[in-house]
Amino acid sequence: MKTIGNMSFMTRLVVLFALIMLNAAMAFGQYSVSSFKGDVKIKHAGQAVAATQGMPIGAFDLIVIGQGAEVVIFDKASSSEYTRNIPGEVSPNTLVIDAKKAASSNLSNIHRNIGMTKSSSPEEGKMYVEKGKITLALEDYDPTSDDFMVDAKVLAAYAANKLNTVSPDKLGENFPVGLRCEHTDSGLISFELDNTSDVPLYVNVIKILPENDGKGKYRISELGQPVGCYVLLPNQAIMRRQSKGAKADQTHILVAAHYYFSIDDLIESIATELGDKEKKDGPTLELPIYLKAF
Repeated sequence: MKTIGNMSFMTRLVVLFALIMLNAAMAFGQYSVSSFKGDVKIKHAGQAVAATQGMPIGAFDLIVIGQGAEVVIFDKASSSEYTRNIPGEVSPNTLVIDAKKAASSNLSNIHRNIGMTKSSSPEEGKMYVEKGKITLALEDYDPTSDDFMVDAKVLAAYAANKLNTVSPDKLGENFPVGLRCEHTDSGLISFELDNTSDVPLYVNVIKILPENDGKGKYRISELGQPVGCYVLLPNQAIMRRQSKGAKADQTHILVAAHYYFSIDDLIESIATELGDKEKKDGPTLELPIYLKAF
C-alpha cells in the first residue's frame, strides 16, 4: 500500500472521512427550533416537514417561513436565540448573521443617533459609546448592556444644563422609579431607590461643595460608589445611609442612567461644564438620564 509520510493513503482517507462526519454531526446539533408562530417548515435533503419545538436544524438545512409566520432558533454554540419573520427559505447560518446585523443596526439607531447639543458635527453629541473592556462580572450581571456606556461628556453637559436651569427642589420631580432622599442639618444623608422599571439602572452620587477646597467643588459623595456604579436590575432596591458627618452646605446629586457610566469621568467633565462661563447651550433633548438633588 502506498504511504504518505508515516500514514498510509487509506488511513488518511478514513481520518478525513471521520472528521467530515464529526463536523457534520456538530453542525447538525448546533441549531434547533426554540419556538415558532404560523407556517414554519424545516427542509432537510429536499424534504420539508412541519417544524416542532426543539427540532434540530442542520447547518445545510433550510428554514421555510410562510407569510405572517415567525421562527426563533437556538444557537447552542453561543447560547443565543435569533428571530426571523421574513417569508421565504433561509439557512440557519444566514438567519443568525442577518439577525446579528439587524441587532447591530438597531443598537446604532438607539444609542448613537441621540443628539444632545447644537453641534453640527455628527460625531459629537452621541449619548452612548462602546465601553471597551468590560468585567466578566458585569457582563454576566447585565448581559443586555451590549458593551455600551454613557458618554461622560454628554452626561455632564446634560446634568450641567439641568443644574443651571432647574431649581434643586424641582430636580428629580419626575424620577421614573421609586426614590426617597434625606439630608438633615444634623449630618444625616440617605437615599433609598427601588427599580420598578423593566430595565437595569446604573446609579452613583456626586456632591457639590460651596467653594473649591483645592481639590475641586465636584467630588464623589459619601453615599457614592467610587469604583464603577451601583447596578440595580429590575425589581431590585438599594438603600445607602450615613448617620452623621455630612455637611449641611453641600448638595448631593444622585445620577441614574440605563447604562454604565464612569464616575471619575463624570466628575471631571461636569467640573469643566459648570466651570465654563461662556457655555450657555445645554442638551436640547430630554435624555434617559435622571437626576435628583438632596
